[in-house]
Amino acid sequence: MPIVVDQLSIWTIGFKWAGLDPRRLWIRLPEAARDNFSTLLEAVLSEHLDCMTLLSEKYSGDDPEMAKCHIRFWLDDVYAAIHGTHYNRTLLKWAIVERGAFQDWCNRRTVPLPEFWFPAGWTDYRWPEFDPRGVPELPGEPPAVNAAPSEAFANGALPKDLRDNQIARIASQQIARVLWKDHPDKTISAMCKEDLVQKYGGAQYYAEEVVRRWLKEVAPAEVSAKRGRPKKKTSTEGG
Repeated sequence: MPIVVDQLSIWTIGFKWAGLDPRRLWIRLPEAARDNFSTLLEAVLSEHLDCMTLLSEKYSGDDPEMAKCHIRFWLDDVYAAIHGTHYNRTLLKWAIVERGAFQDWCNRRTVPLPEFWFPAGWTDYRWPEFDPRGVPELPGEPPAVNAAPSEAFANGALPKDLRDNQIARIASQQIARVLWKDHPDKTISAMCKEDLVQKYGGAQYYAEEVVRRWLKEVAPAEVSAKRGRPKKKTSTEGG
């Protein structure tokens, strides 16, 4: 039976995507699963795939448990997996990916959604009070059928098949766009903490790194340019 939970570890995704059982005792990791692990960790490191338990921000504290929630703590293991030299099983089971984030990544990569997590005909469960299909359209011209979600939001209507996290993303981005018009120098980090974004955009229910990625997509070019990614190291160690 397909898995329909909202979060899975990279360990489980890698095996399931290869058509293998992650619960089996694997002495030697199969090549197909190893390839999936490498692909997924590279996507997380490059900030193309959101990982709930691996933030890209540098951690400056001294709590070892909190440090594990930042990808830099695992950096050597991440590079080793990307280069195919070693796979830290603890890391693979620690890294949790949300179903919607995985779907977004697949769509951007034009990769078919795997049936183990996206069975045919499956839709997310919707509580009635949060179902956008039950919300009447606001006055104004309806958006074009192929309009981008943010454009649809601006025109007073939303596509009717959005998940809760997609609605929060659209709302947060739209609020940030307006705020940046009045405060063009505000950083992405500062914008993430804005009360309007947190409370009315719904960002308070999501990890800061997730919200940061949402807002980075709509940030002014000069704001996006202020934050550079750390240079990737070249790993020469075996695993």
